[in-house]
Amino acid sequence: MIINFPSSQQCMVNVLAGLRRDLEHSASGAANAIRRTAGFADTMAALVGVHAGLCGDDAPTPQELADFEIAVAALLQEDQPALSLYIGETLTETFRARSGGWFEPSLRRSALQLLCDQYPGVANRLSEDNREDLAEIDQTLREVAPDIEPLAEEEIPTGLPESHWWWRLPSGNSADVEEWEMWDEL
Repeated sequence: MIINFPSSQQCMVNVLAGLRRDLEHSASGAANAIRRTAGFADTMAALVGVHAGLCGDDAPTPQELADFEIAVAALLQEDQPALSLYIGETLTETFRARSGGWFEPSLRRSALQLLCDQYPGVANRLSEDNREDLAEIDQTLREVAPDIEPLAEEEIPTGLPESHWWWRLPSGNSADVEEWEMWDEL
């Protein structure tokens, strides 16, 4: 899967709008959890897009990026349950990686790592359960990677730190993938 992210500036707008919308749904007691979690996942994908586009012509200034990171951290502080749910969904996506593909768990893991590394206070506010889930996500990625075909280079977002090791971890071949798909169909 290849994502053509809009510009970093547009991704920043999309992230802030998505987090505000999620907060409004949360505050109003909106019961459509499926739509809410899908919207949060889209918002986190856009967050990866912000960082993937930092080398582009429209990259934000260092001050714009710092202000954005502070704003995102503040919004997430108000909606910690959404982030906790996203971490849990990421763990589920990771368990499904053999049949569902490697891209989505990697994209989600990058969003989480960016939040922990770049956004003030986010890592410190994670619950012990969140931290355990992150460790389990990493462990599961390592366990299933030998059964997954590597992503094509163009599928890996540019501009992400080398510390996002999960993108290049798969080492399987198409026979491995076909075998797991067969088991998943049973």
